[in-house]
Amino acid sequence: MRNMLEPFLDRVRSKAHILEILPAYSLTCCMISENDRSAFIISKGRIELIDRYDSLDIKVEGPSEILCQLFSGAGKLTDEKLVFRGSFRQFLLLDSLLNLTKEPTI
Repeated sequence: MRNMLEPFLDRVRSKAHILEILPAYSLTCCMISENDRSAFIISKGRIELIDRYDSLDIKVEGPSEILCQLFSGAGKLTDEKLVFRGSFRQFLLLDSLLNLTKEPTI
């Protein structure tokens, strides 16, 4: 899953208009599939994968196939096979980031 998160985070970093909607405070997000767990921190000043965390703000659990589709732009955060834990505001932020950084389709 890390190999799908890295390009997503690179797309977030590369788009100045997306950086405007990021919070000033850090959000710790964790994606959990049946055999993998990857976490990242996102804020105006920090966008990176992390190995360790003390607490989570956002947790998304589901099949690795659905999570990979999510970060490539082919899936939706509202997929019934995904379980989202976090506030509604955090859901909207993550959903916006996913939509604004979709990989271009040819």
